[in-house]
Amino acid sequence: MNKHAYLIIAHNQFEILKLLLKKLDFKYHDFYILIDKKVDFPFSKFKNITKYSNIYWINRINISWGDYSQIQAEINLIKQALKKDYTFFHLLSGVDLPLKNAQDIYNFFEKNLDTEFIEIVQEPCSNFEDRYKYYYLLQKYSKNKIIYFLNKCIVKLQIIFKINRINSNYIYAKGANWFSISHKLANYIVEQEKQIQKNFKFGYCVDEIFLQTIILNSNYQFNVINNNLRFTIWDENHISSPKVLTLEDYHLVIKSKALFARKFDDYKSKELIKMLYKEGKYL
Repeated sequence: MNKHAYLIIAHNQFEILKLLLKKLDFKYHDFYILIDKKVDFPFSKFKNITKYSNIYWINRINISWGDYSQIQAEINLIKQALKKDYTFFHLLSGVDLPLKNAQDIYNFFEKNLDTEFIEIVQEPCSNFEDRYKYYYLLQKYSKNKIIYFLNKCIVKLQIIFKINRINSNYIYAKGANWFSISHKLANYIVEQEKQIQKNFKFGYCVDEIFLQTIILNSNYQFNVINNNLRFTIWDENHISSPKVLTLEDYHLVIKSKALFARKFDDYKSKELIKMLYKEGKYL
C-alpha cells in the first residue's frame, strides 16, 4: 500500500502537536518533524506517542518569520522524506488539526493521485512584487527595531538605484505555504533548489510565493487543484497571521469541507477541540 509523509514545522503549542500526531496516527502515515531551534522542546514527552506511524525528527534550524529560513525548513523536510517512497507529501504547521479521521484523509488522497493541492493567487496585492524584487538582507533579525529600520533603509536604497532581481521569464504568484503534493512534484522542488535560492533568498515572506511560482512555470500547473484543503480565518487585526480558532468558529469549521484547520491554541481552542472530537466525530 502507498504511504504518505506528513511534514510538520512546529514552534510552540506542543500539546496541539501531540494531538495532531495522535489524530493522524495511521499505518500508512509517517511524520517528519522540524522544531524551530530557538525553542525548548520536550522530546521526552513525545516518546512512543504514536502506535502505527514512524516519527523522524529533522535537524533543527533557526526559523525567522518572513525570512528564507521558512523555505529552507520546508525543503529540508522534503529532502528527508524523499529518502523513502511516499505518494503524497503534506506540509502542516504544529498548530494544525485534522477535520476528518486518518483513514478518510488517506482514502481521499489515494483517489486523487498525482494531483497537487495548493492555493494559488495569480493577481495578488499591489506591493506583491516588492517581496522578491529587492533584497531584505536583515530580515531574520528584524524583530529588533533598529535592525528593522536598517532593513527598510537598505530596501529604499535599492529603489533609488533601481535594483530589480525579478526573473522576467517567470510568472509569479502567491498563496498559503501549506500544501499536499505528489512525490513527483516534491522531487522537482528539490531539483529546483538552486533556482529557488537564486530567485527568493533574502526575499520577504517568499514562503508564500516560491512554490506557487515554481509550479506555474512547469507542467505541474496542469495537475493543480486550487485548494490546499486547509481551513483558516485571517485575523483582521493582524493580517499576517491566522486567527486562533475558538468555539465561536465551530460552525464555520465544520461547514468548510476542509481536511485540516489552523490555528489552534492549547487554551483558547480547548472548547472548540472538544466539540470537534465529541463522540468520536472526527476520530
